[in-house]
Amino acid sequence: MLALFAVGIVLVACADSDEVDSLGGPSETDSGGVTTLPEASAPADAGAEDADADASVPKDAETDAPARICSDENFCHSALPGNHALRGVWGDGQGIVWAVSSGGSVLRWDGNAWTEHVKGLGALSTIWGSGPTDLWLVASNGTVYHGTGASSAEVAFAPVVLPGDVQIPIKSIGGTGPNDVWAVGGLKDESDWPWQWKGRVLHYDGDAASGGSGWTLDDELSSRSIACASVAAGTSSGVWIIGQEFRQDTNELLHGVLLRRAPGAADWTNVDLPMEMANSWRSSPVELNVVATTGTGVWVKGIIETNGSGQQSPLWRGTSTNGGATFSWSYVPQLAWDPEVNAVWGTAMNEVWAVGKPGRVTRWTGTKWQQAAIRVTNTPVTTPFHGIWGTSDTDFWVVGDNAALHKTTGTKP
Repeated sequence: MLALFAVGIVLVACADSDEVDSLGGPSETDSGGVTTLPEASAPADAGAEDADADASVPKDAETDAPARICSDENFCHSALPGNHALRGVWGDGQGIVWAVSSGGSVLRWDGNAWTEHVKGLGALSTIWGSGPTDLWLVASNGTVYHGTGASSAEVAFAPVVLPGDVQIPIKSIGGTGPNDVWAVGGLKDESDWPWQWKGRVLHYDGDAASGGSGWTLDDELSSRSIACASVAAGTSSGVWIIGQEFRQDTNELLHGVLLRRAPGAADWTNVDLPMEMANSWRSSPVELNVVATTGTGVWVKGIIETNGSGQQSPLWRGTSTNGGATFSWSYVPQLAWDPEVNAVWGTAMNEVWAVGKPGRVTRWTGTKWQQAAIRVTNTPVTTPFHGIWGTSDTDFWVVGDNAALHKTTGTKP
């Protein structure tokens, strides 16, 4: 069995920083919580005779209970090869799982242990793949890497030259298969009036060997004043892009935008999200920053400006009763004290999980979010979580600052 925690009484649930790699990758300085295992103690009524008897027992003969590695709800904590602030996770569905860190490392889970597969790629934020040897990464500076190889263990990553304005960094990548990949990015420039909000939307339909034309620029979306933030795609629901649009000639200058391209369609449509007008004076969110497809459903997170001049971060839930042809949307408010959402994943509308900080791992019950039991000691896990991916409601990974948790039905990761 993989030893997930060092011998002793302290379990580190997050770390202070990523190591600076030999190729000059940036160090990480995120911090999180420390989970401490309870110490064994003698019963309150233990007498002198018991103390004398204990003194005669060699230390190595003590039978303390082994440290737990799985929580009551089967979230198993795994050991990482060093300190890594993980930002994204993806698996091939065949047992191999990949994670990327803000320190520029790519980690690989082979079914038994994590290893540092490559380092020095710069601060990484996103990973997505279509198969065991077809992986895509995005760095925070906008660089996109493509990972290929003869086998999963031999995957090598190389930077990709993309069309469009190179001053607009790519932020997110996703797709439905090896010949249907989308990459989006955005730039916000407030140095002069009117402000310049710019977008970059790219599509990959395969290389020349497979009959494709490689990466091409979507001129329609890239010409609009939308700074794109993220993309998600599903075979039944289509492609979804979120971002923020600058509208100079309106009272509400900045608008969160949700765009959809239905399966088989050539055009994009704007999706209007419902607002809870009792909370906000605006007719639309000021920004959208998380989007995820969950089977035939879609989840979106954004920011609204409230009537009290503050901000809230609600979610919107898109459901379809006709296989993804059309969607109805509902507003899911988040209370001011609710943990922040960084990522959403699921396989069906009522099998949806959200992760965030501090230590948020929650399941959507159909009417509310329910916090999962992820701790293995008496101390709560407070590390921020940033990524989630899996194959089913009982087999998925959650990653964050020096943490990688596997939800499973077994007793080990």
